[in-house]
Amino acid sequence: PTSERGVVYMSRVPPRMGPRKVKQMLSGFGEVTRIFLQEEDASLTRRRQKAGKHGKRYVEGWIEFADKKLAKRVAKSLNATAMGKVKKGGGTDFYAYDLWNLKYLKGFTWEHLREKVAYERRVQSHKLKMRVARAKQTNDEYVQMADDAKTFAAIEARKQRKNQPSSSSLQQNVDEDHRDFTLLSNFVGKRQHAQTKTVTPKFDDNLDTLLGDL
Repeated sequence: PTSERGVVYMSRVPPRMGPRKVKQMLSGFGEVTRIFLQEEDASLTRRRQKAGKHGKRYVEGWIEFADKKLAKRVAKSLNATAMGKVKKGGGTDFYAYDLWNLKYLKGFTWEHLREKVAYERRVQSHKLKMRVARAKQTNDEYVQMADDAKTFAAIEARKQRKNQPSSSSLQQNVDEDHRDFTLLSNFVGKRQHAQTKTVTPKFDDNLDTLLGDL
């Protein structure tokens, strides 16, 4: 009966150790009914794969034994002991320097574990949806800013076109300014010439006669 089963918590799972290996190592102490190992976060897996390291890793686990007393005894006797052994010939098992980290969970059932895993998956799914929503919002804001920048640039370009005359208008203005300058220069030059010119008076013949008589 499931009510007689006991669950042991494994707080650390060494690299390259999976559910099959855990069951193989613990089945020698008694009947193991179920095992669940929690995989590491996907971001850590991707980071490790980029570094050239492959393989699935687990961070913690739960082992269900057929009997509560057996589960309690296994957790108490194996906790903080070496997983592997040093061989007589000098060799060692692969996990010889890894320690068991086991704790018996009193009153904990496999159904509790299912609820825990289901809850964590819902939380993870919600977090993922939130990240996607934030990413979409950021992208929409960026697109809106880009559109606003284009609109602003178009408005500024239209303002500059209105304030700056065209090349033909500009040339016409230059010609008109040159013509006005030439006319003004000629006018000023004639006026200066007129002011500096010596005037020779013309006397009337009668005046010459009158002066002669004096």
